[in-house]
Amino acid sequence: ESERLSDEDIFKFLTDIRKPPTLAKKPKTIPAFIRFEFNQIHPGDTVDCCLDSQLNRLKPYTDDTRRPIKELLEFPPREIYLPHTSYRNILYIYPLSLNLSNLTTRGSTSARNIAVKIQLMGGEEEIFSLPLIFGKSSGHEMIKEIYLPVLYHLKSPSFYDEVKIRLPAVLDENHHLFFTFSHISCQPKENAPIEIPIGYTWLPLLNNNQLIHGDFNLPVACERPPHNYSLVPPTNHDISNVKWADSHKPLFSLSIRPSSTIHSLVCNR
Repeated sequence: ESERLSDEDIFKFLTDIRKPPTLAKKPKTIPAFIRFEFNQIHPGDTVDCCLDSQLNRLKPYTDDTRRPIKELLEFPPREIYLPHTSYRNILYIYPLSLNLSNLTTRGSTSARNIAVKIQLMGGEEEIFSLPLIFGKSSGHEMIKEIYLPVLYHLKSPSFYDEVKIRLPAVLDENHHLFFTFSHISCQPKENAPIEIPIGYTWLPLLNNNQLIHGDFNLPVACERPPHNYSLVPPTNHDISNVKWADSHKPLFSLSIRPSSTIHSLVCNR
């Protein structure tokens, strides 16, 4: 439990850093530099070379060699009811925490340095991994899979990443999110793999034909799930032929937030 940091813990650490250091408690710092630039846009100004939240070009776009300006999608604290004037179908994933402290890898090694791979699947085979995940600015625009940052030597990491997915216009029962948890070996033996899968879980995108949203707590399977796994959520206790970690307890927490002009977000849980 001491490995988990809430937002309140982080704010407390930031406050402590500003205090005069003492010999008994001197905070460790990592040398780094970051620069922010803020430019005000006045009413009537024309913003050139701009991309919307789905990376669509907005007019005017006069220079293909210029670094584009990207719009951020706003999540107001209170719902604002406005007519939709353009198509949008995006899913935001916010992984929160993972607890594999009672899980061991092959060879009875503690599961640490855990990598989390996220995929949007249109079926259960690897060939159905869809290239609809927005990549980082330094990489490809759309990718098939994305990894969360690996936190060194932690069995129960907390996450602060946002994963953004462009949803297909038509969803069916085969579409689901698939999560693979792997132990990353910092000192692998000769000819041994660096990345060792240790767990899996998934989340169907539709529940009663409605797009899912909200917070979810998922159990983790120790082995890749069997055929037709994606038709039911992993929280279903009637799933057979699955070896669950920690007695089917919910070990992986995440939040799902859609922004869609074609899906209603009525209560579907």
